[in-house]
Amino acid sequence: NLDKSWKDYLVGWRDQGLSLEEMSSRCKAMGHICSPSSIKRLLDLPLEIIKAPYSPRPSTIPPELYDDVRTTIIDLYKDDDEITMTSLLLKIEEKFNLHLSDYPIERIRKESGFVNLNVRHGHSVKLVNRQPRVDWCQARITEECSFRRHVFTDESMVQLDPNSRKVWVLSTARERRIKSAFKFPQKVLIWGGISWKGVTHLVIMHESCRIDAPEYCRILRDGYLKWERITEEDLYSCRIMRVVIPPRSLRTSSLEKRSRPAESPDLNPVELVWGDMKTYLKNHWKPTSVQHLTDGINYYWYNILTTEKCRQYIRHIHTQMRRVIEVDGGPVRE
Repeated sequence: NLDKSWKDYLVGWRDQGLSLEEMSSRCKAMGHICSPSSIKRLLDLPLEIIKAPYSPRPSTIPPELYDDVRTTIIDLYKDDDEITMTSLLLKIEEKFNLHLSDYPIERIRKESGFVNLNVRHGHSVKLVNRQPRVDWCQARITEECSFRRHVFTDESMVQLDPNSRKVWVLSTARERRIKSAFKFPQKVLIWGGISWKGVTHLVIMHESCRIDAPEYCRILRDGYLKWERITEEDLYSCRIMRVVIPPRSLRTSSLEKRSRPAESPDLNPVELVWGDMKTYLKNHWKPTSVQHLTDGINYYWYNILTTEKCRQYIRHIHTQMRRVIEVDGGPVRE
C-alpha cells in the first residue's frame, strides 16, 4: 500500500465534492499551507502507478519448470552456437511438452548473457595439434615467460593494391565506388621480426623467390644472426634450420632456436604487424608501383613500427595464451 500523506486526502475530498477553497482550509488545519491553485495542479497530475517487480521468468513457462528450461536452453546454445530458433523450440517441446513462442527464448537468452555476433574466421587447427598448443601455453605461463629475450619472425606476401576498402560517395553517384584492380597484382615477399628492443632488419624479396635452404641461410645471416636473442620460429622453419645450418654455425652465431606448436600463427605477434602494415599501405601510402610499395614497407617498418608498438604486440601474446587454453587449443582471434 502507498504511504498515507496529506496529498492523498485531496483525491478523497474531491470525490466528496469539496471545493478547492475548502480543501485549502483543511490542509491549513493539518499544518500544510497550500493555495487552491496549487491543489488544482496537484489533482491534475497523473497518479503514480507502481509496477510489479521485474521477473526474468516468462509467464508462459511454469515456475516449477523454469530452471530446467533455462538450463536446457543454455546448454543447447553452448553445444551448437548456430542452432536455429525452430530447432530449439522443437527440442524444448519434445523434452518438456511446452509450446513456446520466440519471445520467452529471447528473454532467457538475453538474461543469460548471450549476444549475436558476426562470425570471424580463424586459421584451422587440427585436433592432433590442439593439445600441444595448450601444453605450450601452460608451460610458458608456469615459467612466467616475459618473451623479452625472444625475436618473433615470419614472412608475408604484400601485393600492390592502392584502393581502400571503404569510400565516401554521394548516394546519387554510387558508380564512383568502383575502382580498377589488377587481375594479377604485383607482389613482394618480406621477412622480418620484432623483439622487446624493436624491429630486426627487414628482408624484401621478389614474389617468385623460393625460400629454400641457401636462401633461408642468407636471410638469417643478413637479418638475424647478429641478434643475440632466442628466435621464436614455427616448427617448419626450425626444421629448415636444423637441415641447412651446421652445428658449428649455430655455436658461433649465438642464435638459439625455439619451437612453437604447429598451426599457431595466433601465438606469433608478428602476424599482427603484417595486418597493421597492410592496412597502413592500403589506407595511407596507396602504392602505385612495386618501388613505391617497397618504399612504403620500409617506411612503415623503420618509422611507424616503433619499439613501444613492438612491446605492445609482444605483451599481447599473454592474452592469446589464456584464450588458447580456454578453447582447449582451438583457433582464437588475433
